[in-house]
Amino acid sequence: MKSTILPNILTQYNPWWTTGQLPQKFVWPQKRFFIDKLIAQIEKPYITLLTGLRRIGKTVLVYQTIEHLLKQGTPPENIFYISLEEMAANNLHEIIENYRNLALPKGRVFCLLDEIHYINEWSNQIKSYYDQQADIKFFVTGSSSHLLFKASTESLVGRVNILPLYPLNFREYLHLNKISIEPLPALQPLNFDEIFKQKIVMLGLKDRLQTEFQTFLKFGGIPEYLDKSMKADEWYQFLRQNYLALVLFKDILMNYEIRDSRSLFRMAQYFANTITTPQSLPSIGTALGIKKETVTKYVRYLEEAFLIAQAAFFSTSPAKSLRRNSKFYLTDIGLTQALYASYVSPTETEIAKIIENLIFQELRAFLSQQTGLEFPELHYWKDRHEVDFVLTLTAKPLPIEIKYTNHIQSNDFRGLIQFSRQFDCPAAVMVTKDIFEKRKVTADLTVYLIPALIFSLLLN
Repeated sequence: MKSTILPNILTQYNPWWTTGQLPQKFVWPQKRFFIDKLIAQIEKPYITLLTGLRRIGKTVLVYQTIEHLLKQGTPPENIFYISLEEMAANNLHEIIENYRNLALPKGRVFCLLDEIHYINEWSNQIKSYYDQQADIKFFVTGSSSHLLFKASTESLVGRVNILPLYPLNFREYLHLNKISIEPLPALQPLNFDEIFKQKIVMLGLKDRLQTEFQTFLKFGGIPEYLDKSMKADEWYQFLRQNYLALVLFKDILMNYEIRDSRSLFRMAQYFANTITTPQSLPSIGTALGIKKETVTKYVRYLEEAFLIAQAAFFSTSPAKSLRRNSKFYLTDIGLTQALYASYVSPTETEIAKIIENLIFQELRAFLSQQTGLEFPELHYWKDRHEVDFVLTLTAKPLPIEIKYTNHIQSNDFRGLIQFSRQFDCPAAVMVTKDIFEKRKVTADLTVYLIPALIFSLLLN
């Protein structure tokens, strides 16, 4: 693209230069909780890198950051936004200098660059501005972790702050739908005794929000469906035909030399069908009829596109953890169901799988928030019996078992009991359908049985 036509494009992307305000079509009355994290970055000198699954809301958050800057009195000409997806042939220096010559900003400039990985050598070009101490604050987004992190770790060490954006959790879903969750107590999520002191309040919320929870389970946490009037099967078809095509083909096939695109799609379907089951790479290859080396590459590609994530085996020995199989989950339950057709009318067993996938993604986002890690590891454990998830936020690991049923039997506690004895854990959680109670299952182990809806509300 020739630089002579860049001014017209830059003006189209930045209408506030002439109007002084964000166009109404970009103004959303309800904002994701994540916006507070971005606003907190405004005064920090580091390059802010916003990452996550495609169409998860990164661009919306960028516009909301622009809206905040304008409301705070930032001169409109000092705010520069552009989407780079269709401008991969351009040099970033050329784009920024064209902006400066056109808008003539004075003082601190805010550059908000969408889909940055489409620019070759983007990190080195941004680094040059940073190292020259140019008065520019960069917000950049991208949906290919390989291209983003390779560049940021090689060129931007000590200069970049990476913020991962996850799909909506249930609490955010309610917020964006303007559904009040008052009087939800302001509780620490893992302070279970305090939670149970508010049992009556929590059960009241559960009864009131049950219909919304069932809707959330069907559609998942990709915000786009909030603007669409679709039935669940129509939404799944939309995800398969539009969303997955972008993730698989634009973020993966265009960046890697992959001849067998069908096997990549089949692998994504396979993971949707086999969530909750620990698997080895050779077994995946056998099931799909492809080589182990190809499986290894495809797993990495799907992770780098933020489509899947792993739960590693929990062990106090890192080497043992690496040798054991992993559990694979989709990063959104809507995508899980879109890839596995029978989820349109799911059985009780399939609903339990969806709940486990939901708890995985909400725990992972919760861990990121609590630890500050971009992509924290969530674990599972298995010996004679299995524990679905293990959290390591406190001095003692916390085992979590998913039993989405109202028929809890004594043998359902076997994995939690075995784990607690081996790792000296005094407490555990069992995520249920409706049961909300505290049980002393052994002399040394207390299990908190918490309905999935309530547990999701607490992971904020």
